[in-house]
Amino acid sequence: MEFIVYTDGDANCIDTWSNVPYFITKNLENGGVTVHKVNIGFDTCGVTEKLIFKLLYHAIAALQKVNKKNPTYTIKRTIMWQHMIERKFKKAEKTYPNADANFIISLSVSGKNIIQKPVFMFGDWTIEYLIREHQHRKPGFWEQRAIHRQNQEIMKGDYIITLFPNVQKY
Repeated sequence: MEFIVYTDGDANCIDTWSNVPYFITKNLENGGVTVHKVNIGFDTCGVTEKLIFKLLYHAIAALQKVNKKNPTYTIKRTIMWQHMIERKFKKAEKTYPNADANFIISLSVSGKNIIQKPVFMFGDWTIEYLIREHQHRKPGFWEQRAIHRQNQEIMKGDYIITLFPNVQKY
């Protein structure tokens, strides 16, 4: 069995996302699965992308200071970010054509418009859950758009896994 595992950060680093990607990939490997790790984080962008995303990052940060209604809307919630990750899906699909499945440590991107093989999506909670259940507020305009995109992506995934049982029920 062969998996492509996509993580926001280096899955070889135990400090990435509270060590979750590290232990997921180690357990898969210990179970005999060949794991191809693909970092879909900001640090893997090309030079041009880094400049564009740096500008976008600062524009969104400035917007957050002016409009406090969208505090969770960051660069990683933008459609532009999603397109960048989709390019990485395409590249990984070509690089690892024998993979049996894809394991994405995110609930915001499924890659199903690119990936033909089964997609497992794993995350702690959705954007909406974070806003409504943890921050006890209504989402702002831009957050609502990100929630809508995330819900669409979740519906495309073949298998959705949440870290917390109450999030699955939500």
